[in-house]
Amino acid sequence: MAVTAGDVLSFHDGSEFTVVKSAADTGGEVLELEMFFPPTTEDVPRHIHPEQAETYEVIEGAFKVLVGSDWHELAPGQSATVPAGTVHTFRVVGDQPARVRNLHAPALDFEDYFATESSLMREGRIKSYSSPVALLYYAGLLRQYRHCMVMASPALQAVIAALSPIGRMLLARAR
Repeated sequence: MAVTAGDVLSFHDGSEFTVVKSAADTGGEVLELEMFFPPTTEDVPRHIHPEQAETYEVIEGAFKVLVGSDWHELAPGQSATVPAGTVHTFRVVGDQPARVRNLHAPALDFEDYFATESSLMREGRIKSYSSPVALLYYAGLLRQYRHCMVMASPALQAVIAALSPIGRMLLARAR
């Protein structure tokens, strides 16, 4: 699922990722997104990018990034970089939205993960991050894009491994 600069990927919680530079734009060196997160954004499970470093630079609002075991609270103009293979997550701080410049280097095909996730939400196939059907789709997605992202929790890894055949089947039907 190809994305191009200017594409806006929307998610059911009101988050939006605007593609600033796609993998094609940078020869695969980096995926650059501008991410908008409403204050009600759900916490993302702790995860790892096995082959990619990730940088968060806050443009607006307050944002926290967990890098390894250390939380970093970032204000506009501040940034944090997560080395490849490092457990991390993030969250919006307070009751105001946050806008964040986000880089994944190298880009790999991670933009396709986000584009597929957004499309599944737009089509009504994923209606909630925590629904049983969403779990199946995410198991398929995370299996397909395991070179880009894996969950840090061994329990979640086991669930994903067990459910990914069903998730891959659902993804194939959705295409």
